[in-house]
Amino acid sequence: MAMSSKAFSSPSAMRSSHATRTWTRFTCVAALATLAAACDNSSLNEDETTFHMRSLNLVEDAPTLYVDLDETTVHSLAYGSSSGFNAGHPGLHDITFHAALPADLDDDDDDDETETPVGGSTSYTFLAGTPYTLVMYGRLDDIGTYIVEGFNQREDVDDDQLVLQFTNASPNAGEVDVYITAADAGVATRRYVDTLDLTDSSSPVELTLVRDDDDLDDDSTLSTEVVVELMRPGTTDAIFRSDRIVFSEQGRALIAIANSPGPGSPVKIVTLSGGSYRNAVDSAALKFVHISNDTPALDVTVGSGLADPLAQNVSFRQFTNYVDIRDGENGMIAVPAGANFPYVFFEEFTATGGGYYTAYAMGPASIVDAVVLAADGRSVPTQASFRFVHGASSLEEQEPLDLYLRLPGATVDFDDDDTAPNVAALTYQNASSYFTLQEGDYEIYFAYNGTSTIVMGPVPFHVANGDVTSLILLDDENGSLELMPVTDAE
Repeated sequence: MAMSSKAFSSPSAMRSSHATRTWTRFTCVAALATLAAACDNSSLNEDETTFHMRSLNLVEDAPTLYVDLDETTVHSLAYGSSSGFNAGHPGLHDITFHAALPADLDDDDDDDETETPVGGSTSYTFLAGTPYTLVMYGRLDDIGTYIVEGFNQREDVDDDQLVLQFTNASPNAGEVDVYITAADAGVATRRYVDTLDLTDSSSPVELTLVRDDDDLDDDSTLSTEVVVELMRPGTTDAIFRSDRIVFSEQGRALIAIANSPGPGSPVKIVTLSGGSYRNAVDSAALKFVHISNDTPALDVTVGSGLADPLAQNVSFRQFTNYVDIRDGENGMIAVPAGANFPYVFFEEFTATGGGYYTAYAMGPASIVDAVVLAADGRSVPTQASFRFVHGASSLEEQEPLDLYLRLPGATVDFDDDDTAPNVAALTYQNASSYFTLQEGDYEIYFAYNGTSTIVMGPVPFHVANGDVTSLILLDDENGSLELMPVTDAE
């Protein structure tokens, strides 16, 4: 039977807390041995009675989140990640959250804020000898929290045994029936686990793994492939079915149902060991960008059957929104706008379900081709993300490019031996990794790899918090270089 966080926590009931606090960081935080110990350079004695807590960050648009108990930072979690268990003194504790802020390139400014408080604070009475999992979900402007309490979450599991537990942290999913299949654990057909509404958790499911008859090594580790299915309560209306997920014996896994911020299914599952699993049959997303200066407007179709329109009458410097495409093998054909022939290009590529992709029409008209690059479509409201794409075909036969990112007015000192490019040896038709910085104005220099020869720069650009941008180096109609921004965020 599913149990809600409220049901778990009696008599340790959760309550909201909006009390004003001083956001003080103590110098010993980095060396904390316990969650709730005061900053007095002491740690909990192993013989003391304690509670243990871990945290899971499922906030869809979150940067790294800090979890604070009272005045102490206890966990630092990137999106989709979890912490280990830490010990703390029992009793009532305030739980608050901070979001990490990115850098701004100004190394001389020691007054930069590195974090900012966000909503979702609560309080909880922690009991001695009890394990807790704090789950954060929703969005940064409205963080939801609940606690999975008890269930022997820290206990070892016997040989040949596997323990699975499910918790529902997905507003998108609503109430669902949870089923599993695990052939090597005696579950050859779909088995009902529990019906879970938002913030509900199941009791642990104990499975006994069976050694295959062909496995003659009695000492080898047993494992089983588990398929998780979510259905509307009392029906066979499936909203999610995972691929096979491998679990080993002596494992204890808490599996969270979570919102999926990417294209395709709005639901995914996440294990606290770091696995993230989307719907087995899912879609991806693709946008088209025209950066070939002498190629006329194009119509583009995409998909395994090449029947789905991606773009119509897209001219130089224009681009589309994302369009859903199938995962797996895809083909893409471009023809002159309004015509069915001749083919301008034909491109085959593989897409992964839940992924974002951008197809660039790149190169001169005589040899124009589509270059498909994976993109990051997840926008985070506390930071700006951007990358650089080398799409200037006039430089194809030249040396790769070194990129130097600077604040406005700052130069590149090639006489300083410590001067290093922010991106080294970027080649034609490729992209850099994303930079994650504070919003603001920046400048970029392009130089030939390993030289002081500036190809272009400084080129100013502005990015705002929440932006995810590709800045594309291309050739304009007059034979000059240009930097063109295209949003990657959905």
